[in-house]
Amino acid sequence: MEADALKELLIKAGRYTSRYEKTSKEVSEKLLTWSDGEIEPSEIEQIIDQLKSEKFIDEERYAERYVRDKLTMLKKGPILIRYELQERGVPSSLIQKALSAIPYDDWFSALEEYLSPKLARYKTKAKNEYDLRMRLVDAAYRRGYPSDIYEEVIDRLEIS
Repeated sequence: MEADALKELLIKAGRYTSRYEKTSKEVSEKLLTWSDGEIEPSEIEQIIDQLKSEKFIDEERYAERYVRDKLTMLKKGPILIRYELQERGVPSSLIQKALSAIPYDDWFSALEEYLSPKLARYKTKAKNEYDLRMRLVDAAYRRGYPSDIYEEVIDRLEIS
């Protein structure tokens, strides 16, 4: 690919990553799209390396912010967040580090906030206490929480 075209892609990628945090994988996919597949893998790597050196791409920062945002805003659990970060191409070590940075109590609090409104709604629909508990377990499981967290939170909620 020509030097001018590469420089233009670098500028475009810089703008793309300056608005929102992006991973190397996301930027690579965009570069391929923008170049109509004409860019070489080595050229993609060169652009990514330059963006990393200028801190436009920082996957550790991305993982930390992603985990914090998904927990606080959407009340997602660690299993679902881990899966989403893996899909975005974040290395496992950075995912683990970002998830470990969250205090254990924050996971409990987030799930409790998520399940509390559901409890009132499910109480009217549930046939019995077991059915209500299973609905809450299902909601927590779909949100990506492990059993040790959701079992304790559900036990804390006043089901009966």
